[in-house]
Amino acid sequence: MFENYVGSKSSSRPGRPRMLVGVSVAVHLVAVLALLIHGMWGIERLPKPQRALSVAVAAALPPPPPAPAPAAAPETPPAAAKARVRPKHTTQPVDAPLEEPEIELSAIAEEVPGSAQPGGAADHPFAVPGGSVDSLLPALSVRVPPPVPPTPPVPPVPPAPRVVDTGAVEARRIAGEAHIHPDHATKLAMARDGRARVRAQVEMCLSAQGAVTRTRLVHSSGYDAYDAAIQARMRSWRYRPYVVGGEPAPVCTRVTFVYEQR
Repeated sequence: MFENYVGSKSSSRPGRPRMLVGVSVAVHLVAVLALLIHGMWGIERLPKPQRALSVAVAAALPPPPPAPAPAAAPETPPAAAKARVRPKHTTQPVDAPLEEPEIELSAIAEEVPGSAQPGGAADHPFAVPGGSVDSLLPALSVRVPPPVPPTPPVPPVPPAPRVVDTGAVEARRIAGEAHIHPDHATKLAMARDGRARVRAQVEMCLSAQGAVTRTRLVHSSGYDAYDAAIQARMRSWRYRPYVVGGEPAPVCTRVTFVYEQR
């Protein structure tokens, strides 16, 4: 019987501490929550931050102070003022004349021997023996450029020769052989080539006086020796001046030479 009582008593005891612990924890939780809620309600709301906007406006600068009046130049006494020369009325600037070097005439007079003159002239500071003060000044030498030679006159251009007929020129020939034959070597060459007839033409120009001034081979005979002999003979020809409008004039013409070998 006692065993059952002891057992029941021992079995009922362990449940109380647990219940007490649970109650204690619940009480503490309620207390903590109450403190938190009370603290939250007690917190004051912070004021919203206000942003200050500052606008800087540049103020107009004050006007600068007036410039001080220029100091008046000190007046120079009339005795010390330099004499002013009134300039001439000119429309263009005039170059200032060259200043000649000043020469102390008194020192020159002392160095020149025999500068003493009767009548107190030696005591004068500008005493010059036998002359004037201008004789002591150095002479200025001016070089004059040589004259430019005149341009020589341009010689007149001779008129161009006029081309005329051969017959008109041949009628005025006064010297020279008209028939020009080839030399012996040329004749042998013609016989060897079987050519019995050759023809050459030369252009000839005459001066206003009638002399041959130029020859030019227009058509060759085929033999250089004969062509050269023809031109050499033609340069020795002479003619009377060819007149155009009452005045002698240069002319040109063409002369034809024909040689037949028999």
